[in-house]
Amino acid sequence: MVSFVVIAYNEAPNIEHCLRSVLSQGGARVMQVVVVDDASSDETPDIVTRIATEDPRVKLVRLDTNMGRGNARATGVGTATGDLIAMVDGDIVLPPDWLERCLASLPGHEAAGGMAVPDGDVAYVYRAFGLSPRGRRSTMTLTGNNALFRREVFRRVGFDRSLSEGEDIALNHDMERAGLRAVLVPGLSVAHCESKSFAQSLRWLYQSGQGGARQLERYRQVRLPDIAFAGLLASFAAGGGLAFARRGARRTFLVGALPASWLLAVASGHMLACFRLSRKGAGRFALATLVDVLMVGSYSAGRFAGHFLRRLGA
Repeated sequence: MVSFVVIAYNEAPNIEHCLRSVLSQGGARVMQVVVVDDASSDETPDIVTRIATEDPRVKLVRLDTNMGRGNARATGVGTATGDLIAMVDGDIVLPPDWLERCLASLPGHEAAGGMAVPDGDVAYVYRAFGLSPRGRRSTMTLTGNNALFRREVFRRVGFDRSLSEGEDIALNHDMERAGLRAVLVPGLSVAHCESKSFAQSLRWLYQSGQGGARQLERYRQVRLPDIAFAGLLASFAAGGGLAFARRGARRTFLVGALPASWLLAVASGHMLACFRLSRKGAGRFALATLVDVLMVGSYSAGRFAGHFLRRLGA
């Protein structure tokens, strides 16, 4: 008996594809699909309502106020009644054998899931430039956008309602401390059909940067983004040192040149980790990398705010 929890906020372009992929799963009986609409302002709830009239397994839970993913996930778990609870985001499309493969990997584990392709950090450049994505494993075993849990997990730990992002990372850490085991199913990927605009993507990455600062301070786990941000701070310090004895325009150039070069290097590595580079698509890849510089810069600004400005505000 499996309950799916689908969280959605302004997912009108994607929610029907997501729900159709959930309802067509094999391997076990899908008894319930709880869609938590996090106060969408578009047609998301109307689309879900229409699908619910066709299939009584679909249940819509509408929230009056958008409080973020942690609250939406916790609300869905509290509504679900299945022995197993599958968590899916409204911009994810599952392959037909997703549930079957997750079930096959559950023995010896309390949770299992797949890899979202493309990675959420580069979903905009993927869509804008038509690049060929490659799977990039998260630093945590599971991400919240597609995972199957035994109900026992939520009797012992749960999603932090206060977190608008990073709630899945917090759950991974809580599960590990509780001795609950999770597994990434080998070769299992899901389609990530995110439809954020450029501005929305920048805003989301800024928020993610703030979350990255919180995660480092809370869990003391050094990840690749932490090293990249430390390198950016070092480049600012080095640029300032080189410019100290200079005057005029050259001084201004030196202050910014090293950080800009560092951001370009980080974005280039990020793109190569997320996409396949081909000779035919080299031009599009280069343009996408320049856009990703802005994305990495927005994330870095969020890290700075999370580590330093938050303390000034407090």
